[in-house]
Amino acid sequence: MATTGYEGASVASIARAASLSPGLVHYHFESKQEILVELFQELADGLQRRAERRAKSAPSPRRRLEAAFDAWLALGEDSDPEAVACWIGIASEAQRVPEVRDLYVGFLAEAIALLDELICRALDDERRSTANTRRIAVSLMATVEGYFQIAAGASSLVETGSAASSVQAIVNALLDAQPPCAGEAP
Repeated sequence: MATTGYEGASVASIARAASLSPGLVHYHFESKQEILVELFQELADGLQRRAERRAKSAPSPRRRLEAAFDAWLALGEDSDPEAVACWIGIASEAQRVPEVRDLYVGFLAEAIALLDELICRALDDERRSTANTRRIAVSLMATVEGYFQIAAGASSLVETGSAASSVQAIVNALLDAQPPCAGEAP
């Protein structure tokens, strides 16, 4: 699915890519859509593990927030360009397939809630207003998903490795723009 998209992938080609027989794939999955749902869960779980690994050593709430974006966007030993390509295909299928849409929306809602919490902790740690954390979280998630879409459809427009540093700059600008808590010195 990473190379041909969902429509271009057949159960036979999926089986070949996994070094399995098509019969064995059919034994475990009733349909290509069921494979897509399983792929979605695998990608979401992998992203969560990657983010947790990166956040573990972060020394502050702001650095934990940065680690979450680094996990989503950065290159590195644990990066997986094929997973990103699959994710983009899943986002496309979410527009057409209700079951995939429900999973996608659920994942994004959880990711936004996590970002909201991380942003709130970072702002609270810096004694800044937490009044806009949800809006910031949604804006940042839209930026991440937008980077994925542009990278998929017009990769020549996105410099390799630029997404993470660009989003980190946006994160820092949005957090730094939040006013101090009432009664705190600017």
